[in-house]
Amino acid sequence: MIDLHGVHDDEELCTQMAIPVKKDIISSGFVPKAEKSMWTPIKNLTFLGTNIDTDKGVFTFPYNRIDKIMNTISDIDLCSANNGKVFVRKVASLVGQIISTSPDIGNIVVYLMTKHLYTDINSVHSWNSYTHLSVDSIDQINFCRFNLHEANVKPFKSDVSWQTFVYSDASNIGYIVENPYNIVH
Repeated sequence: MIDLHGVHDDEELCTQMAIPVKKDIISSGFVPKAEKSMWTPIKNLTFLGTNIDTDKGVFTFPYNRIDKIMNTISDIDLCSANNGKVFVRKVASLVGQIISTSPDIGNIVVYLMTKHLYTDINSVHSWNSYTHLSVDSIDQINFCRFNLHEANVKPFKSDVSWQTFVYSDASNIGYIVENPYNIVH
């Protein structure tokens, strides 16, 4: 059950918790819009473009967003096949759509899926320009095309004890080591 603060198995407890939350929101000056507010517990909700499924304990993004990304990829394929160039706004639109999936599939994956596309976007001088997609950008588009459906699930909680990221700058002087428990500079 979604109780505006989190998730709980007990529907009755969620219902009881919703009452003071609603009162607090109203007493603090907010005016909830009746047609957009839900004060009864539910197990599935789409919130800010993300599906929240408390039965399975996962976040996903709606299939219509996947369809939109796939349609944009098809448009880019068509333009590229016809004249070898793609309108840079179309590539930027694809990057924006991929970035919008980051809450569900993770920031690192999104960064890796758009890195070379950004390079191609930044290589032009105007939004009204066309660009030739690099081989790396085409690889990233193909990665999205073939893997986005499988990447569309993120559990509420995950074991992050094994995760460590190391970042370094080009001068080999600065670095950051980050894990879920601390950051070392």
